[in-house]
Amino acid sequence: MKKIRIFTLVITFLCFGSHLFADGLSTSDFNHINDLIGGRAIGLGGAYCAISDDPAGAYYNPAGLVYAINNQISLSVNSYKSRQSEFKKVIGDNDYSQEVSSFYPSFFGVAQSFGSVKIGFTFVNINNEILDQDSHFNDLTYTINETKAPATFTMNYNITENTLLGGPSVAFFAMDNLSFGLTLYAMKRSKQEIAFQMVTFEYNGAQYYSITNTYITEDIYALKPVLGTQYMPNKFFALGLSVMPGFVLSHKKDVQVFDKSVDAGIDMNETDGEGNPLANLNKASKDYSDSSLPTQIRLGVAYYPSNRFLLTADLIAHVGSKNLQNDMESTLNIAIGAEYYLTDSFPFRFGIFTNFANTPEIDDSKTGQEAHVNLLGFSSSISWQTRNSSITLAGFYQTSDLFGWSPLGDGEAQVYSGQASVQEMQMSLYSISLTGSAKY
Repeated sequence: MKKIRIFTLVITFLCFGSHLFADGLSTSDFNHINDLIGGRAIGLGGAYCAISDDPAGAYYNPAGLVYAINNQISLSVNSYKSRQSEFKKVIGDNDYSQEVSSFYPSFFGVAQSFGSVKIGFTFVNINNEILDQDSHFNDLTYTINETKAPATFTMNYNITENTLLGGPSVAFFAMDNLSFGLTLYAMKRSKQEIAFQMVTFEYNGAQYYSITNTYITEDIYALKPVLGTQYMPNKFFALGLSVMPGFVLSHKKDVQVFDKSVDAGIDMNETDGEGNPLANLNKASKDYSDSSLPTQIRLGVAYYPSNRFLLTADLIAHVGSKNLQNDMESTLNIAIGAEYYLTDSFPFRFGIFTNFANTPEIDDSKTGQEAHVNLLGFSSSISWQTRNSSITLAGFYQTSDLFGWSPLGDGEAQVYSGQASVQEMQMSLYSISLTGSAKY
C-alpha cells in the first residue's frame, strides 16, 4: 500500500549501503482528516456532528438533516487543495520537497422533505491529489572501489489519486427532540503512479547509469454507511453522535517495475549480449482479501447562546488496527468551531482542529517504518445569504510546523530501506472552496 518506500533505486546510492525510497503521496493515508466537506462545516473546523442541518450533514451526521430549512441543494463550485512535504537531508546534504495539488468539484448534495421524513443524496470527492513533479540533484558523489565519482540523481513523478463517496440518506424524528439518520455511501478509490528514477555517474572517463521505471494502478471498492442520532434537550444545546464503519468489497493492485542499470559495485561490463546493460521487467498483480478500513466515531455538542452566535465541538475517533494494507493505531482528534452573524446576511466562522498521525511514533532502533506527522489545522469561512440562497467562501490550513514550533510533536520519516536512520519531515496543506446552495 501507500508507503514512503515504494519506489526503489536499483543501485546502492551515496555510500549508504541501502536503497533510497520515495512515494509521491507518502502520507495521504497516515492522517485521516485530509479534507473537510461543506462550506459551513469547513468554517467550523469540521465540528459539525451536533449541527448537520444542510446536505453536507449527510457526511457528518445524517440525523441533522431533519433540521434543514425547507428543501436544499448544495454544491462546491470549485475546490483547490495543495500539500507540501519536505524531507530534510535525504539526498546527500539536500532536502527533498514535494507539492501535491488539485482543482476539482468536491461536493454535491440535495435534501428533500417527504412528509416528516427527510431524504437526501450526496456525492463527496475527497483525497483528490495530483503530483506532477520533476526533481534533479547535481554535485553528488557515488563511491566506486574507494574512489568518489561525480553523480546526478533525477526523480520524475506523475501520481493521481481520488476517493469518491456517493449515496442516499434518510432522517426522521423519533420524538420531538430526538432524531435518527442513515447514509449509505458506496466508495471507489483509484490511484495511478508513474515514476522515473535515474542515477548517472562518471568513472575512469566513462559514464554509467541506473534507471527505474515504475507503474502502479490500484482500485478499491467499499461500503461506508453513516448512522447518526441528534438530541436537543432545550433550545440552547444540541448533542450528536455518528458512526461510520468501512467494509472493503474489493482491493486490487497491479505493479510493473522496469530496471535497466549498470551496477558499478559488481561488474560495469556485464551486458545483455548486445552491448546493453542488463534490464529487468517485473510484473505483479494482487487481490487483497484482508484489507480493512477503520471505524470513524464522532461525538458533538453545539451551544446556541443567541440567534447570532454558535459554539460547537466534536471528538473524532478512528478505531482500528489497519487502514487498507497499512498497519495503524487508533486516533482521537478534536475540532472546535464558532459562528457569528456580523449582519443578518453575513455569518463569519472560525475553527481549529487536530489531525494526529495514525502511524506509530518512529523507533530509531527499527527499520521500515511509515512516516509519522501530526498536524494542527485552522479554518474559516464567510457567507452571503438571502432567504432562498447562499454562497460561501471557505478554507482550511494544516501544518506540522507553526512558525518554527511543532505544537503536536516533530514529524519524522525513514526514507532508506534497511536502515534505522530517521529523517526530519515537515508538512503543510491548505484548501480553498466556493460553495453555493439554494432552498426551494
